[in-house]
Amino acid sequence: MIEEKIRFDNFVERGGLKRANKNILSGRAIKPCGRECEEYGYKIVEFFDHKSLENFKNLMDNSEFLIKCASITPNPKDCINYFYYFVNENLKRNKHFRIEFLKAIYLNDNVYTLESINWFVDTFGYQKENNYLLKDLEFKKRFEARLSEHFEYPQYHFDGHDRRKLKVYKDLKNRIKVLNQNREIGLLEILSTFAKEKIEDESSDGFNYDWFV
Repeated sequence: MIEEKIRFDNFVERGGLKRANKNILSGRAIKPCGRECEEYGYKIVEFFDHKSLENFKNLMDNSEFLIKCASITPNPKDCINYFYYFVNENLKRNKHFRIEFLKAIYLNDNVYTLESINWFVDTFGYQKENNYLLKDLEFKKRFEARLSEHFEYPQYHFDGHDRRKLKVYKDLKNRIKVLNQNREIGLLEILSTFAKEKIEDESSDGFNYDWFV
């Protein structure tokens, strides 16, 4: 792991990451080239096109890495070649992995509409996992905590001379305000699909992954 990190840092210093980013933005897939490390993979999933990860076989079998990716990508519904398509097929059948992956989708800052949740569930066949997760009241509390978060407003730098800068600032602030309002509405809609507190006793024994065969 340390050797991979050093190799990747050297790769970045030589401008390799800039070239890779340029290729991804132009729609071309990149290959590991001896750098199949997590840092490289995290950079790839920041983009909307993940098809490069089809070439990263080791990473696509790394459950911890994949669950982290699920929590940081752009909205999966908006992605091209979303990386889940390339996940190792055996791992896709693992019950624990599936639950944790779906949790990461719910907690992804870029996922805040019920439509987006349903897109992932329906596209990849996660109906059973989703039905069970919506009864998990402890996870419901984790998801509910997202309501206290928001997209940050821009810093105010208007110096009183260029009125155009003030207009740009106000426009951006208004767009973020609307985005935060829509985000809250979406999160509340998702939250409404969770089980009510009255069934808390049914889940008091903890989370059991042996919920389906």
